[in-house]
Amino acid sequence: MVRIGIPEPYATRRTEAMADRDNAFWGEAIPTMEEITGRKPRSLANFLSDYATAFARQPI
Repeated sequence: MVRIGIPEPYATRRTEAMADRDNAFWGEAIPTMEEITGRKPRSLANFLSDYATAFARQPI
């Protein structure tokens, strides 16, 4: 990434974040959201599927 002009600190952190994702660090659900909202947590895939229209590109 640095070779194509991305600043080194960002490139390093981005690489670390991708490794965290690959190691399922971000996939662990904690009870906080359920405690606050009263609803079970759901996966990112389910969230994006449920709200796909909200993220769709809208005409300007």
